[in-house]
Amino acid sequence: PPSILHCNVQISRQSITTASTYTVDFGAAQGLVTFNWTVSGVVKLKVVWDSTTVINDVTLAPGTGTTTFTKSKSSPSTAIITLTPTGTATYDITPSCPVTSGINIIGMIPLIQVPFQPS
Repeated sequence: PPSILHCNVQISRQSITTASTYTVDFGAAQGLVTFNWTVSGVVKLKVVWDSTTVINDVTLAPGTGTTTFTKSKSSPSTAIITLTPTGTATYDITPSCPVTSGINIIGMIPLIQVPFQPS
């Protein structure tokens, strides 16, 4: 079986002409997953997570850029990533681990418990 890559690990290929498919484990965290990429040539990116295509053949043009999807559940933790060159291409692409939104606590009201005193 193919090995499973972890998020925040760069995928690099040089002078490829055929599609490559990877399984990436994003863990149980939920949040925004960002694909940072550098491409020479043209590559299409497809990502399937939870049996749904969350990035559908986005064209990665020569240069650098990012594209994202939101991992909204803890499971499944893995996604299938397919990179398909148009002609010959070289790429470095790093799928980030999910970035969760923080919770801001503005203030708290202390609870004071007063014992009941019957009159």
